Amino acid sequence: MVLLKVQVSNQHFRSYYQENSLVIQLILKELNDIYSLIPSLQSHRQLELANHDEWLSQLHIYLTNLIGEQEAGAFFSCKKGPLTHLKNYCQHFQLIDAVQDRPLINLSFQVNQIYLNAQQLRHFMHSFEISHSQHKKNTFFVKIQKNIQTILSSIDNILKLFLICLKKFTDNENVIFFLLRKKILLIKIYGLKITSRLFKTFSKKQSLSSLLIKRFKSRGFDHLLPIIKRELFFYESNQIAYC
Repeated sequence: MVLLKVQVSNQHFRSYYQENSLVIQLILKELNDIYSLIPSLQSHRQLELANHDEWLSQLHIYLTNLIGEQEAGAFFSCKKGPLTHLKNYCQHFQLIDAVQDRPLINLSFQVNQIYLNAQQLRHFMHSFEISHSQHKKNTFFVKIQKNIQTILSSIDNILKLFLICLKKFTDNENVIFFLLRKKILLIKIYGLKITSRLFKTFSKKQSLSSLLIKRFKSRGFDHLLPIIKRELFFYESNQIAYC
């Protein structure tokens, strides 16, 4: 029996998954989930050593919501949190983009740093819990406080970096249409003013209406035209209300 090495085409897999324009769309949901957890972490910036049982319990809940359940072994299937999903998505930028686009790589690097900080926070909390020395408890308490502030600052950074990454797709009708349909999420995270500026970036060369309708019509997606027009109407109405 002779074993032959078969070259498997990567075209189908790439068309579904290995495109930055698709990965960038997947990222928005995870960023929204991470953003929604910020108030929970902000409430722990002013920790009091005397109430350590309460804030340790709440921080454990936060970390579980952020990165998922703690792995308990090689065969343990744990539920992943939004930061873990985001880290996995960002890893594909380095695999996909032959040019190594700087904004995408910067985003990937920052997301990995937050993930490491979150794991480090979990380690500091465990060390605090098992320490019998008050001096060691005080040391880990300070490290926990600093780590919380680092994570909050890093989340703010990745939100800004994501906006920079979106500007890479000013000529991609799929991304623009997706963002138009998710404009409520964008406004929730960035506010109406910054969201409006983002869409103005997309419409510098031609209007959003012209770009989207012409592109999708040429591709035979006529059934999407009413949805596009409806989304554009709501977007333009918000613009008028803002002005």
